[in-house]
Amino acid sequence: MRTPCSSLRLVGPFLLALLVLAWPMAGQAQCVTTVRGETRCPPPDAKCITDRYSVLTCSAPGGSAVLDQHGQPVCGAGACVRDINNLVMCSTQPYGNAALDPGAKAVCTGGCALATAAQCKPLRRSAAGTAPRPRNGFATLF
Repeated sequence: MRTPCSSLRLVGPFLLALLVLAWPMAGQAQCVTTVRGETRCPPPDAKCITDRYSVLTCSAPGGSAVLDQHGQPVCGAGACVRDINNLVMCSTQPYGNAALDPGAKAVCTGGCALATAAQCKPLRRSAAGTAPRPRNGFATLF
């Protein structure tokens, strides 16, 4: 007769092995491989977003990248939220937080500023030898 504890003893080592194998991939960069075979990697701690033309755009490290009300990529120095007027407001500090108050107005670490396209950077081709080798789990752009 099997008990729930005996089943857990059989599954436990398998789950531990799965966790150990997946751990190195958790800190992996958001690198992508284009259809031309170029590997592109964002700066560390940057957030990236794909626009309607499949162009990847990234924030500065510690910032956020989102699509505005017109579908254009905009970025901020820190975290961003969409306020009651559908504007993307971001913390003025890198790694800063942003939230909405009960009136749906943005409240941010260090103050809030409107996210702009000028703060975004297109994802460029990695310099030779600097990009990690593609592994399973890397996205492919079409």
